[in-house]
Amino acid sequence: MKIITPPKNSFYITITDYYLRICNGNKCAAALLWLYENRHAQIITEIQNSGRKLSNIAELQQESSNGYLQKCLLGTFGSGSIRDANTLLSDSGFIQLYRNFDSENENYCLSNSIIFMPQNVQDAIDLHPAKTSNPSSKTRRGVLQKQVTPTSKTR
Repeated sequence: MKIITPPKNSFYITITDYYLRICNGNKCAAALLWLYENRHAQIITEIQNSGRKLSNIAELQQESSNGYLQKCLLGTFGSGSIRDANTLLSDSGFIQLYRNFDSENENYCLSNSIIFMPQNVQDAIDLHPAKTSNPSSKTRRGVLQKQVTPTSKTR
């Protein structure tokens, strides 16, 4: 039973343990991944409710401007954190980033957009040694491994 009904079009943040795990503990990336997943589901539901069939992958594009994402994340994360989180998500294969340009003026950049890659996210969540015969060098147990290079200041 739901006690409080939130207002329509309200924003809230959800960070799940499994998203936090596959995002190497990056809270901003985990929150964005949850946001992208929910917006992806909304787009698909709207297409299905309209009676149309998904004809072009471009229909799945979501706005990803820093200002919009900061609003969606309630100002909890700054533009630098959001940019870094999107880079992590893109490098992990969880989203595809698109830089959009005006068709009439190639020098005018429009808001960036992303496409959420649900199968890649599900694969990372499900990934563990028993399910893979030869995991990639980048991932182990569903977590992207960072490359650490020694410097003269550290051992």
